Amino acid sequence: MRGASGELVPVLRGTRLRVQTVVIAAQKWGLSPNQIAADYDLSEDRVNDVFAFYAAHSQEIDASIAAEQIIEPVTRRRYSLEELVEAIAPENIHNEIDSGVAVGNEVTNLSCSETSPAIAHESTSFLGTDSTINPSLFLSHFKLFLI
Repeated sequence: MRGASGELVPVLRGTRLRVQTVVIAAQKWGLSPNQIAADYDLSEDRVNDVFAFYAAHSQEIDASIAAEQIIEPVTRRRYSLEELVEAIAPENIHNEIDSGVAVGNEVTNLSCSETSPAIAHESTSFLGTDSTINPSLFLSHFKLFLI
């Protein structure tokens, strides 16, 4: 039988079940041989035969699985807090958002002077004289809320 890549792929004799299907069921889905046997209407001995065949031909079967992979895993860059703060500019700051009245024990309308009088005079504005965000002021204020 030929796979999606056009290459010949091993199948379990007397079925159209590909060896790599059983391998994926075990490795990626975490199914036990007993579960695989039940799901594919096989005896557990036949499932174990597939695993023995895979053990002897794992490089070829793994290459076949990789060749037929349709979805590529997405990798995302991880940003540090400092990198994110440096990207803040007046044109990408949104206005305040009203989320309605408090329904629990939320703290609302908390000013800097209520949280830390020592930094109230410094952090009343995160904008520098040139209307850009001052990262050190922003981070010093933000980190207070994380502690």
